[in-house]
Amino acid sequence: MAPPARQHLYRNFLFAILAGAGRLVAVALPPAGTCAAVAQVNLCESCARWKRYWALPSTLEIEVKLTGNAKALAKAWDSEPLHGDPSSQEVTKSLENVYFDTENLRLRQLGYALRIRKDGARLVQTLKSKDVGGKGIARRREWSSVVRRLEPDIKKIGDESVRDEIGVLAQGELQPIFTTKVQRRQRLVKCADEAGQISVIEVAFDQGEILAAGQKEPIGEIEFELQRGQTAAIHGLIGDVLATANLTIETRSKSARGYALSTGRPPTWQKATAVTLSADATPLDAFTAIASNCMEHWLANEPAARDGSDPEGVHQMRVALRRLRSALVVFEKIIPPADHDWMMKDVKWLLSLTGPA
Repeated sequence: MAPPARQHLYRNFLFAILAGAGRLVAVALPPAGTCAAVAQVNLCESCARWKRYWALPSTLEIEVKLTGNAKALAKAWDSEPLHGDPSSQEVTKSLENVYFDTENLRLRQLGYALRIRKDGARLVQTLKSKDVGGKGIARRREWSSVVRRLEPDIKKIGDESVRDEIGVLAQGELQPIFTTKVQRRQRLVKCADEAGQISVIEVAFDQGEILAAGQKEPIGEIEFELQRGQTAAIHGLIGDVLATANLTIETRSKSARGYALSTGRPPTWQKATAVTLSADATPLDAFTAIASNCMEHWLANEPAARDGSDPEGVHQMRVALRRLRSALVVFEKIIPPADHDWMMKDVKWLLSLTGPA
């Protein structure tokens, strides 16, 4: 039975800790024998203290997206947390992005996504690297430049090592693979911390669709990107928004969704990655690294579990939880008893819910 603090229901398979705000998103699964794409998810407000056990460098540029149905997204966009700055002017624009790759999807295999965006009269080419963020947080390198026509120009990528990695491409070898069309509403939100330091976050509400291989898939998401200030600010804002509407974190990029639609391949499950600890790591450092790794393992399997084609996605989620439970046992002495108690109860509760799936 979920404790009273778990009051906000969200639709999706997801369990994530937002670093700064420390909100814990927990999962309740569908009936036994099913692996459905939709489940009920709870935002556990009582778990704010997870933040002290979750590491994220504050110097990183980060991007986090929330998704849900149209009504919930509209409610969140109109909520007080996103309207706290009267000086912020909303900008609306239509964006069309055409993604390019080779016939054998060379760029995708290398972990890159190449697009040309039609933004008014401008054409902007952007190459994005593979997402290495984890935890629902996108952290990517990107190289952008203006182009004259809807045709990729690899020479404009401002990193010679990246151009060498991509290799030689014949004229016309890069072809359109899929397209995204969105109506974007955008504004800046300013957040002040306890010391009065101001952080600026760009918030964008995208509504539209992905078009690929004669099929289409809707886009509905609110994107948060830190422009200036402290990393914790973006998580605090997201936590406030999550408390206003039934939304959850979108772990997939638009490019990942576009490739999936164009190839018809379901999301794949992922095994846990190795945890690396330095020789001078403290016990708290070790627990933070291991707990973070467990959460990344869970999130990496969220798309596969939600898709439901392969039950291994849910199984890997359970593996992540069992690993986290073991870490809580091993590091019990360094965690305050009150914190350890609710952490262990939450993990056991989640394991009981994922069992029937």
